[in-house]
Amino acid sequence: PRQGDTVLVGVLTWDIDRTVFSFMFGQKPRFVVQDGALRLSNIPFQASNQEFLDSFKVSYPSFLIQALKRKWARLRNLDLVEGGQAEEKRKITKAILTQWNREIASAGAQMTVILFHTRQDLATRDWRNDVVRETCGGLGVPLLDTADVLLPYLRERNSYGEELYEPNDFHHTDLANQLMAAQIAA
Repeated sequence: PRQGDTVLVGVLTWDIDRTVFSFMFGQKPRFVVQDGALRLSNIPFQASNQEFLDSFKVSYPSFLIQALKRKWARLRNLDLVEGGQAEEKRKITKAILTQWNREIASAGAQMTVILFHTRQDLATRDWRNDVVRETCGGLGVPLLDTADVLLPYLRERNSYGEELYEPNDFHHTDLANQLMAAQIAA
C-alpha cells in the first residue's frame, strides 16, 4: 500500500475456526502464537499427504458437525465453544489482525476490516464476532460488519437470504455484493 491508502481486510467468521487446522484438502501451513509472536508452523510439508496423516491420531474436524453443535447450542441458549481450541483461535485471530495492522500502518495506510458471515451465522453474534470486534476496537481499526446491511435488507423483505448467498455455497450473490459495496462506499 501507499501513503494514505485504505486496505480492506475481509474476515469470514468460519475462517476463524480454520486457523487451527494443519490439513484441509492437503497439508497447509498454520499460524501459532509463541511467546506473544505470530509464527508459521507445519512447514516444510512432509513428502506426502498420507505420511502427514499417518503421523496423527484419527479424528475428523467436520464443519458440518461443528455447525450442528453451534445450532444446538443456540437452540439451548448455551455458550458452546467446540474442540477446546477457542482460546487458541482467539489468540491467532488477534495476532493476525494486529500484525496486519502494524504492517499496513508502517506503509502509511489505514486498515479497515470487513466482517463476513455465512448465511447460517448472519443473524448470530458469537465469540468469533466478538474477537474481531474487540481486536479492531483495541487497535482503532474501522470495522464494517456486513450483517449491518444484509440483515435489514432481509427483514424488510421477510426473506431467509436465498437471494444473497449462492445455493449450497457460502459465497455472496451479485445482489449481496452490490449491497455490501454500497456500505463500503458510504
